Amino acid sequence: MNDVPVVYTISPFLISDFVLDICGGGDYERSPLVITTTPTPCQYFELQTNGNILCQKTGMVLFASNEDDPTRYEVLQCRPNLSARQLWDVRWNNRKGCTIWSVKYPTLCMTIEDGQYSDDTSIVLQPYDKSVNQHFILTQHII
Repeated sequence: MNDVPVVYTISPFLISDFVLDICGGGDYERSPLVITTTPTPCQYFELQTNGNILCQKTGMVLFASNEDDPTRYEVLQCRPNLSARQLWDVRWNNRKGCTIWSVKYPTLCMTIEDGQYSDDTSIVLQPYDKSVNQHFILTQHII
């Protein structure tokens, strides 16, 4: 058995033209998670057994941050340190894709901000409202 990691691209449910991506090519710690239509190497994520979601290119993990605005939780990347803000619970639903929940903030899930489908729209955490903006499709890749 080889140890090739399984990675995923994450697309908004029903809007397959877009994928989740680390903004700016992932060159900076704390770069935000956004949606884009432009293919980049920062679109491949590994779902780790410890609850982290790792960007394959940068080696950094996704985390929830409200440091810039205490009323807004944005999804950014940072170096792994196993804090609760870096842990995610992916909940699968065969008919509606999956939802991605914060472990630290268990009433909040990843959401396409304001339902705006355009390049560089941020991914934020919001209470679940059953909208299509909170459902995602994970497509498996072996690279």
